[in-house]
Amino acid sequence: MGRTLVRVVFVVAIGLPTARAQTVQFVSVVPAEMNESEESAVIQPVTASLHLNEVVEGLEPVTKDLACGCDSYCSCELECPPCWEIRAEALLWTRDPGQNQPLAGGVIPQWNVVDMRFSYRFGARISAAHRINDRDQLELSWFGIDEWSATKQRDQFAQIIGPGYTYFAGGPHDFVYDSALQNAEVNIRRRLNHNWRGVVGLRAMQLSEHFQASSTGGTFAYSLNTNNHLYGVQGGLEGRLWECDWIRWDGFAKVAALWNQADGEAITANFGPGGSANNRDSSTAFVAEGGLNATIPLTDHISLSGGYQILWLNEVVRAPDLLAAPNTGAVTALVQANADILYHGGFLGFTGTY
Repeated sequence: MGRTLVRVVFVVAIGLPTARAQTVQFVSVVPAEMNESEESAVIQPVTASLHLNEVVEGLEPVTKDLACGCDSYCSCELECPPCWEIRAEALLWTRDPGQNQPLAGGVIPQWNVVDMRFSYRFGARISAAHRINDRDQLELSWFGIDEWSATKQRDQFAQIIGPGYTYFAGGPHDFVYDSALQNAEVNIRRRLNHNWRGVVGLRAMQLSEHFQASSTGGTFAYSLNTNNHLYGVQGGLEGRLWECDWIRWDGFAKVAALWNQADGEAITANFGPGGSANNRDSSTAFVAEGGLNATIPLTDHISLSGGYQILWLNEVVRAPDLLAAPNTGAVTALVQANADILYHGGFLGFTGTY
């Protein structure tokens, strides 16, 4: 009685430069006329080493995908991401002071917050991404810079603007502006094709600022403190722009819509009315960021990465914004989350894959 046998051959392919194991399944139909000795010769196990997408002559591919998990090989339409991807980077960023806010009246030239320039400050960024199926990664990331600082000094008699009042004093006048930024994200990164990934997730940010003034040689005048607590959702794209044997260039862009719970506090002494005041405000804030990243493989599992990025944050309150309170002669904390801040700078670090 004739029999038709099906032979299944499993081929493991290793793709370079990053190792990717993939199982490709083929079948071959054995004619019914073959005797047992011929069948035995035909169905011997066959093992071959192939590049991805290589076709084996005489064998027909079986259109069945296997699960692309970390404990198995992959038979996926797209190349699987690594099981784990860990990144650790040093940041060197600066920020602009934001919108203008006068610091004193009746002086020429005008004293303004925009004249207080922040220098570049170091920070850190850490992320870990775990492959959950053949297309998706779950990513956790955090970065923080603490803290930027800018100073300004003027040495002349002036009318100094305080939170809800003004006072006259001689110099020197010292102004100190400090700012810190923290960011945490939980994202799903989905591979759309061989070059692009979509990103959706949750984002939380905290912007904390401090502004302080002193007059007549260091006598404390006022201190302003603000905090912005932002929580929301985001989406974006990551793309492979160009690559060769020793380097790859990627681009990324994300936008986020965040709910901002902002609070502010003003503390005064020695000049004008003493005391303190605090207030709160809420707003819908938006974040947009983008950048370029270059990756240079050092080994099969470790790469050197670096690049430059920008981040724009709007509808927040800065510490010197409390000086915009109307001059009522009393200490006032006017919290209005309507300022924009632009951050930008470089990053450099290592990426490990497994």
